[in-house]
Amino acid sequence: MSGASEEHFVLLNDVKIPKLGLGSSYQQGGQNVNAVVFAIKECGYRMLDTAVHYDTEKVVGHALQAVKDIVPRENLFLTTKLWPDDYGYESTMKSFQESCKIMDVKYVDLYLMHWPDVHVESDNKRRTRAETWQALQDLYKQGVPTRLLCHPTC
Repeated sequence: MSGASEEHFVLLNDVKIPKLGLGSSYQQGGQNVNAVVFAIKECGYRMLDTAVHYDTEKVVGHALQAVKDIVPRENLFLTTKLWPDDYGYESTMKSFQESCKIMDVKYVDLYLMHWPDVHVESDNKRRTRAETWQALQDLYKQGVPTRLLCHPTC
């Protein structure tokens, strides 16, 4: 099928990321399961972007289940994001596991720090961001997200 899935960027670790992806944004007036399934099956989208803050991980997870016999998980590039309310080492680890559980996946392809500001109580926001980044690196070493990105101000 021609369409959205044909072109990729190659990252420094030789991972291919589709140039075009479907953002799920906020659910109200936004995506629903049928729209995401249509984008995957009929339009050829292979990159899906979601986030805890958008409240769309469940929608994306249901869509992944709906297309699993047509497009296996390993042929999709899944991105989700950690919201600043969950920054800090333990909170990051917990939030990542919760996101995977909500979407019913064993891994994501890209896990992002959604925003550079720290919303949790912290006497040192820089240290909290560093702890968050350490948690992301530990997850990466475990192979659960295959890529990590942080907002440039981290």
